[in-house]
Amino acid sequence: NLGWNRLGDEGVKQICTGLKENRTLEKLDLSWNEIGHEGASSVAESLENNGKILELNLNNNRITDRGMEKIARSLELNETLKGVKIGYNLVTVEGACALLRSLLKNSGSAVEEVRMAEVEVNSDIRELYFRLKIRKPRFNLLELSTASGDFYHFVKPQNPMNVLEDYLKRNKLTFRQCHSIEEEDD
Repeated sequence: NLGWNRLGDEGVKQICTGLKENRTLEKLDLSWNEIGHEGASSVAESLENNGKILELNLNNNRITDRGMEKIARSLELNETLKGVKIGYNLVTVEGACALLRSLLKNSGSAVEEVRMAEVEVNSDIRELYFRLKIRKPRFNLLELSTASGDFYHFVKPQNPMNVLEDYLKRNKLTFRQCHSIEEEDD
């Protein structure tokens, strides 16, 4: 946990240089360290070369969409990271979408959870989320906000067959009855 240390871009750059050789560290908390674009670039470079980090916390820094795009590109290559916290930065929908697109491009991505507090959800984010959810049912995108500032909660996509079964049960129907009704209509 290196949070709250005001490392800035230069300090994070030094840490990330060491991470390239990391073989043991699995969780890295760099929250509240005044990380900007250059620091995000260093983090991205270390993620490309690091096969051990499972959880990364970059909350409450100064990372912009430009920095997020660097991190996103690195995640196209990373197959070990499982959780990313990138909330309370200067990231907009554009940066959030770049990250989600990178996860779609990487068929070997292990990322199961992304937390993006203070990024407003829109139709692009929803579409990317559902595409990821279909490919990776365990994937979660958390802490996004609505236009009014409330947290946004995604509704889990449902299996159409389960919806049909529930409907039949609620209406006390069987598949055979539905099939005979259909024949009468013809």
